[in-house]
Amino acid sequence: MSDIPQLVRDDPWLESHTGDIQHRIERFQHTLSDISSRSGSLVAYANGHKLTGIHRQPDGGWMIREWLPKAKAVSLIGDFNDWNRDSHPLAPARGGVWQLHLPAGTLAHGQKVKLHIVGADGTHRDRIPACILRAPKVDFP
Repeated sequence: MSDIPQLVRDDPWLESHTGDIQHRIERFQHTLSDISSRSGSLVAYANGHKLTGIHRQPDGGWMIREWLPKAKAVSLIGDFNDWNRDSHPLAPARGGVWQLHLPAGTLAHGQKVKLHIVGADGTHRDRIPACILRAPKVDFP
């Protein structure tokens, strides 16, 4: 097998870029291997939004999960708890995921929520969950 990427063999005009193209292919292969080793497959990785975010559970409650591998602490804040950063902490789970189960009736459609995150450096930040399904523009405190 030739060290020349198939893309360059198919298009000789790309010959002067062979090194860059090969580098990109190697980076892609490394990233794909990393994704496969962490998530099991590219499909499982792509379906991560089904695990993380805020999801209704069969019992009527809610499961909140967020991938924050370097966080020191995470809590759910919103109008449902008067933006209290201490009342609804998430617990660390596997693989850098933090999670919290809320009983039925705790959240309602249209309520405002954010995550309060204490980073590895000790800084405090509020942000919306990465995989939230609805995020209208509103003013937050």
